[in-house]
Amino acid sequence: MTKQVQASEINNDSTTIETITHNYFKKYFEVLKSSKNENYDGIICNTEIKQYLNKNLKFDIILNNKLKRTIKDIDYSIKYNNIDINNNECIVDLDLNINKIYKENINSQIFTDQDTENHILLLKNKGNHWIVENDVYNPLTKSDKSLLKDSNYMKDRINSIDAAILNIDDRVKIIESLKNNKIKNRSKRSTQHYNRNSAVNYAKKHAHNYNKIYGDFTKKGGDCTNFVSQCLANAGIPSSRKGQWWFTNKNNYGVNWIRVEGLHDYLTNFNLAKSYQYSLGAGYKDETMSNIVYWGKPGDILQLRFLGSLRYGHSIIITGFSSDRGDLYYCGHTNDVNQGSFRKKVLEKSFAYKVRLIHITY
Repeated sequence: MTKQVQASEINNDSTTIETITHNYFKKYFEVLKSSKNENYDGIICNTEIKQYLNKNLKFDIILNNKLKRTIKDIDYSIKYNNIDINNNECIVDLDLNINKIYKENINSQIFTDQDTENHILLLKNKGNHWIVENDVYNPLTKSDKSLLKDSNYMKDRINSIDAAILNIDDRVKIIESLKNNKIKNRSKRSTQHYNRNSAVNYAKKHAHNYNKIYGDFTKKGGDCTNFVSQCLANAGIPSSRKGQWWFTNKNNYGVNWIRVEGLHDYLTNFNLAKSYQYSLGAGYKDETMSNIVYWGKPGDILQLRFLGSLRYGHSIIITGFSSDRGDLYYCGHTNDVNQGSFRKKVLEKSFAYKVRLIHITY
């Protein structure tokens, strides 16, 4: 029998599980701060997840060293969305809120980075002791519960982090070039009909407050492109039966309204947008990701391709840029984000390696 335990309900099982999950993240952050090895015995039973954590820590530590910064402190809190106990297995859906305090090694400047991560953990009860068996997490999309039982998931994540470590110098060059960026003006065709302000305002309003008219596709493959399509439609992009991009109601819509590749094809094939592809750098023919800040404008769409994938799998909308043009901000659904940092969510994580800019020209 399955027992649904909300965060507000406290019993011995849920309290123990919360303690285990707390210690799981605490150990990780302790290693990240000290750069020393940590013993996960009694917390993790899966050797692959230990390998994954160690490689992810290696990526974070190398990145911090190359960016010439030191973590002074890490403060975090956990919001438990759901604890699902089924005999000797438990699935925990949680949001991890993190504040990292950095010190720049060159000028000793102190700054804070804030972020929220959605994790879904699988715990198993072995010998009356709960231990972590798996951890599904993506900084850009809401975690997919079905991946907990996918035997290839952790292997794929390990391979992805290996690849990210291999090209980490390219990632650092992009981050540094954004820091030292001088705004360049490039000629772009002015939009005639598309109201960029309306798209941005809609995105900010409904990043967390879903518009019930359009429904929620989170459990039907993801809500990211449904959300971006809403922003576009409310800003003047025309519907098209021929392009299979329209929305009448929750049960009547074109397939390209909700599909990442389909939205791209509709906008580009019907001369509503131009498409530009960017990569991390070495080994790719595309421009580097730092050039997005030259071409992109608020109201344009970004689509991301994750390591190990042959297709683009996530859509977000640009809502602004930092004053020095060293970062761009975006809104997105499925992992709901309002004014998220492109630098923190994409460049400083090991997941995405290609980004496609859909620059609206309509």
